[in-house]
Amino acid sequence: MIRDHSTPPSAHDMSKGWEIGALEASNEQFRIVRGTHQAYARTLGTSLSAFLGTDVESDLLEVATVKASTFVASLPSPSCLMMFRLHPQPDQMFLYMDCGTVFPLLELLLGGKSDAVSEVSQRHLTEVEWSLLEEIVKVMLRPLGEAWMSFASVEFEVDSLVSEPGLLSVTDSVHPFLHLTFALSLGQVAGKLEIVVPESFFTAGERAEKQADQAVGLAGVQGEQGLSHLQNALVDLEVFLEGPSVVFRDLVALQVNWVLHLDYPLDRPLRGLLNQELALEGRIVSMGRKRGFCVTALPEA
Repeated sequence: MIRDHSTPPSAHDMSKGWEIGALEASNEQFRIVRGTHQAYARTLGTSLSAFLGTDVESDLLEVATVKASTFVASLPSPSCLMMFRLHPQPDQMFLYMDCGTVFPLLELLLGGKSDAVSEVSQRHLTEVEWSLLEEIVKVMLRPLGEAWMSFASVEFEVDSLVSEPGLLSVTDSVHPFLHLTFALSLGQVAGKLEIVVPESFFTAGERAEKQADQAVGLAGVQGEQGLSHLQNALVDLEVFLEGPSVVFRDLVALQVNWVLHLDYPLDRPLRGLLNQELALEGRIVSMGRKRGFCVTALPEA
């Protein structure tokens, strides 16, 4: 059954390592997460059925929160534990299936029947079996990545394949992990898939706010760096006295020492161009024995 976090966990739950997570504060968010993985379970069964050539059914059994170290410590030896990086996020995910699930899946992949494995031995997988299992897991993860698109876009990168969980050093993060348990029906064989992912991955608001803060901070730093590079840049400034005109015949008849009367009042607005593109408005002002251009209006953004 699905654990509804609207009620507090029992003493038995606490002894197993279950914790109250951030999703507890938002029942609506928890229902979204639960509904997402219920839909994923149906898609998972369809994907595995097409890939293995047999009917596979999948259901979401339970959603709970747990410490990563508690989960890893609870696994038997040997185990079939795979660890993934959720690129480009820094989060890490665990995917676990017991031998009673893995060997029937491998038998189906090789063209056999799931019930052909009469007695599942608790042994380590060979390198070839690990490679075959990775192909099956890829089929499992493809619809999972699509289901998680509403939270974040991720790519699953294999970090490590673990047969001995007891040798794995796991450091607990501040936030607990979300423990998702799925039932797999492989003909006459009942299997189970467990996925453990940081609960913070599903708190879209916190993630979006953090990313927005990082983007704003990065933009600010880049803006300051850009301005510092522009401080010593040189630009061309041209100021035009628009309005005066001359007849062409007078222009071609110009001689040395002739004087042209511009008749341009000092109070008439001028137009300046920076690098022949950016237009400024201004007027002529006196600067001692020289004249200057006083900017009265900047161009619109």
